[in-house]
Amino acid sequence: MQKTRVISFMSKTTIITLTVAFLLLLSIDSSARRVHKRHVVRKADSTAIKKEKFILEKALTNVADTVVEGLISFSKQYLGTPYRYSGSTSSGFDCSGFVGHLFKSKGLELPRSSSAMAKVGESVEKGSLKPGDLVFFKGRGRRSGVGHVGMVVQANDSSVLMVHSSTSRGVVVEDITKSAYFKKRFIKAKRVMPDPSTSKN
Repeated sequence: MQKTRVISFMSKTTIITLTVAFLLLLSIDSSARRVHKRHVVRKADSTAIKKEKFILEKALTNVADTVVEGLISFSKQYLGTPYRYSGSTSSGFDCSGFVGHLFKSKGLELPRSSSAMAKVGESVEKGSLKPGDLVFFKGRGRRSGVGHVGMVVQANDSSVLMVHSSTSRGVVVEDITKSAYFKKRFIKAKRVMPDPSTSKN
């Protein structure tokens, strides 16, 4: 009788232990999925990518600087690339990783973070933006400083288009003058490419 009770007690203990272990595994798996969804987004659909490639090709017709033209052309191949936290390769980019990758293709090394990038180059007024300029925005925190960066691909009186790696949509082209989110969070703009019109022969 005593032996039967011991076996019964052990069986209950085993069941409880297995149940707790199972619940822990479910919790870990759920957390991992939330992290994955937060830091990696799916590629954009092909229709959106084609539309944004057309926008970039149209923007190129107004670019005289061959280096900037190269930057914009190079960016086209990454449209739809997913956002990846701390990413700096074609498998996934964060905002500064993407901008740094573009400029590195032209032999210009930029700091790794958006906040550090904001400290280099020449300050530019919002009304004087040109393709190739970098635009910086406040991060998501209430007291956050620079937390996002994109590269201008077109700027005129009616719009300012930038290509950037968005946390929700990956690499996209966006008009910051028509986005309430970016209009509210704009901090500064910098020109890190030398102006060919002022260079000496």
